[in-house]
Amino acid sequence: MKNKKHLFFASFLAIFFAVTVQAGTYEEEILELSQSLSSNIEKAKKHTVAVVDFTDLQGNVTGLGRFISEELSSNLVNVKKGFVVIDRLHLKHIINEHKLSVSAFFDPKAVENFGKISGVDAIIIGAVTPFGDSVRVSAKVIATDTATIIAASTGNIARTAAINDLLARGIESSRLAVEGQPTIAHDPPGDFNKSTKIGDITVTLERVIVSKKNQVRAILDFHNESDEAVAIVEDHFGTVNYPTITDEIGTIFKYKGGGIKRKIFLNPKARSKATLYFEPTANEVGSVFSLNVPLILGQGNKTDIDSGVSFVNIKARKLK
Repeated sequence: MKNKKHLFFASFLAIFFAVTVQAGTYEEEILELSQSLSSNIEKAKKHTVAVVDFTDLQGNVTGLGRFISEELSSNLVNVKKGFVVIDRLHLKHIINEHKLSVSAFFDPKAVENFGKISGVDAIIIGAVTPFGDSVRVSAKVIATDTATIIAASTGNIARTAAINDLLARGIESSRLAVEGQPTIAHDPPGDFNKSTKIGDITVTLERVIVSKKNQVRAILDFHNESDEAVAIVEDHFGTVNYPTITDEIGTIFKYKGGGIKRKIFLNPKARSKATLYFEPTANEVGSVFSLNVPLILGQGNKTDIDSGVSFVNIKARKLK
């Protein structure tokens, strides 16, 4: 019995130290990520690569996520073999010009359209997740012609004071509320309604429902509080902006359409509901979701007003 206890304790120590040493400095881990990804990019014969800002699992860009993206981009330039890395300032210009958000890169059609617009063969997206004394960094390379993952790699960065400072420094949500970009409602997980406004329109996410087949429905309520009629349509006519929804474990969902596409026309002081439909691209589905819905509004003398709404940390109701 005593020997068994010693054996268990020794095994525990071995596992503990094995996990501990996996968390290296950020320089070591990012270099290793760069080498692993670059090798697979070369094998896939991709010639032009762009690195998107890394996010947390809710789709928010933090100081650490942006720092890692910058460092990874620089490292790829140094270790590259047969491909070109797009300058991140140029990438930012493309994203701003086409009114994109980080969440758009979780939609396969959006990825394909982005490739056509930018001439980029592959994009690198990633997530940054704190775990105790380390930070887990996950990176994926997505081919823009097929919207499939051609490479993936992970690393663990030791949490130093500098890393913790960057981790706590939130920059923006991937659906940042700026002119021409979606407004966003921040709420903790829960079953209650969540609302945000676009001008005189109050948009409420009433609930998110996950079916037995892991299909997701998001039910929205639009309330026109103004004295003028308003027309609302989904903002993806000739653009790459589709509604997107992701869960806390990184599952990507494919947009299948919804009630906004045919146009919602709201009379003064009136309201209407719309249901958006999504299908998962993985077997495992989480329970907390982030939703982004690009929209075009026409109100009074103003037409084609680019805007949108986003909601994060939405606890879904699962059908039994």
